[in-house]
Amino acid sequence: MKKLRIGVYLDIEFKPQIGGAFSYSELLFEKINLFKFDDKIEILFISKHSIDASLFEKPFIQIPEVKFLKNRWTLKLKLLSKLFSLVVLKHLKIHERIKNKIEKKVLQDTSGFLLQNKIDLLYYLTPNLSPFHYPFIITHWDLGHKTMFVYQEVFNNTKFEKREFYHRVTLQKAFAIFVESEQSKKELAIYESINPQRVFVVPLFPGKVVEMQVEVNEQLTILKQWQLLPNSFYFYPAQFWAHKNHFGLVMAFKVVVEKYPHFKLVLSGADNGNMDYIKEIVQNEQLENNVIFTGFVSNEAIHSFYKNAIAMVMPTLLGPTNMPLLEAYYLGCPVLCSDLEGHKQQMGDKAVYFNPLNHDDIADKMIAVLTQNKVEIVKSNIDIPALLNQHFLTLYNARKTFR
Repeated sequence: MKKLRIGVYLDIEFKPQIGGAFSYSELLFEKINLFKFDDKIEILFISKHSIDASLFEKPFIQIPEVKFLKNRWTLKLKLLSKLFSLVVLKHLKIHERIKNKIEKKVLQDTSGFLLQNKIDLLYYLTPNLSPFHYPFIITHWDLGHKTMFVYQEVFNNTKFEKREFYHRVTLQKAFAIFVESEQSKKELAIYESINPQRVFVVPLFPGKVVEMQVEVNEQLTILKQWQLLPNSFYFYPAQFWAHKNHFGLVMAFKVVVEKYPHFKLVLSGADNGNMDYIKEIVQNEQLENNVIFTGFVSNEAIHSFYKNAIAMVMPTLLGPTNMPLLEAYYLGCPVLCSDLEGHKQQMGDKAVYFNPLNHDDIADKMIAVLTQNKVEIVKSNIDIPALLNQHFLTLYNARKTFR
């Protein structure tokens, strides 16, 4: 029996500071690494980086550096490429031609290597702007530049154009696309006219933070570091992008503080250009003593915040799904979130929804949660590897129609 040989591509440049993308790819790698797939499916890991072999239960192969990149001619091309990217002659597109020549050679040699190793499909655990020219499965998260307002994070520095290229070319070329919800599948059909038969749902799952064991004393020590008491603060874990809508949450929290002046709002996450603005809003609204900016914190701290917060409040304008909703729920923290269709599909009756652009609605839900019973702690039971196995088997006959 011919096996469907799937190379799971690993990009070790992902770092914890990038947030959900790291949590998702790290945990998904571990789940795939330990799972026994169907006999018709063979999984191995592939990367262009050197990775410690002891991490793998399944085979790992490293894509060798293309010899072309080591010779003197290529070094000259690279030097010329940099030169022409800086001078007036740039408009002659010499820089672009040289760059394309190098990239074409790399892609050709890499495709040959993958074919030589009898890889049927590459599987990218996260969205990839420049996949190899080889049959691939891509992970897709959102169409934010079309489904929400065009914020600076999808507009500045040709980001909108890059997103457009990714959706117009990369997604269209994918052998299959893995999404996190039926809403994502629907959006791809509406905005990109992608055949739904090529799109498979792999539901989002909570990160490692829900599997941690943090003793109560350690939780209290972490809270004390930020001058917090249990059940006296709201929590929002999100990097500081405009679409995360910290502004709306701060304005809603102002209404809450008028009634409960001792409450705090904890905002954790790295700055992506919007933190200073939000701090300015906090200062203007005289909330400096109530709003805490923690920056990037450890998983132990995130776990402790979830376990002791009044609620996790997520007024994001970008979906369709978001990992903190699941993390909060699985740790017994009430979930208040924006009324995106993807959120409703993801959480059902396990969350309270609000209009993220209506500050009074957010405030009303933040106050209403005070009279609700604490959420029961549940364990995550999403069997993602088993679902992947099912999707791979579905793709088996389609992929085996060619070498």
